Amino acid sequence: MNISFRPYKNDDYDTLRFLIKKLYDEDPGYCRINNNKIENTINEFTKNPEKGCIIVFQLAQELVGYSIIINYWSNEYGGNIVIIDELYIVPAHRRKGYATYFFQYLYDKESKKSKGIQLEVGKKNKTVFNVYKRKGFKLINNHIMFRDF
Repeated sequence: MNISFRPYKNDDYDTLRFLIKKLYDEDPGYCRINNNKIENTINEFTKNPEKGCIIVFQLAQELVGYSIIINYWSNEYGGNIVIIDELYIVPAHRRKGYATYFFQYLYDKESKKSKGIQLEVGKKNKTVFNVYKRKGFKLINNHIMFRDF
């Protein structure tokens, strides 16, 4: 497989920003995305890499996707949990196994120091939900709730 995964570099900024906005166009979240939020995320991970990272999906010289990874300690699981906060692959490169390769990459990278991987999927996105189930993800009973300050 020609796909590779690597940490975000500053040279990737314009493409990453484009990809993030495409994700939010296709699957709007609770909040709107903007350049300031993207820059804050990059700056936070640069200053505090223990909090997480951005991984880009590279095919030859083209970036075809990205994932934002968050690390946190879970008392319930008794160790670090890796959260896939965002995962996006451009439509022309979907259904080629890239997400499967990414999950294996993440497993290889994190399995020795983390207890598991957590992600969320929109309720309307049944196709992706079923893909994640086939990859071994299980639906837990908790609902995600959020309160603005």
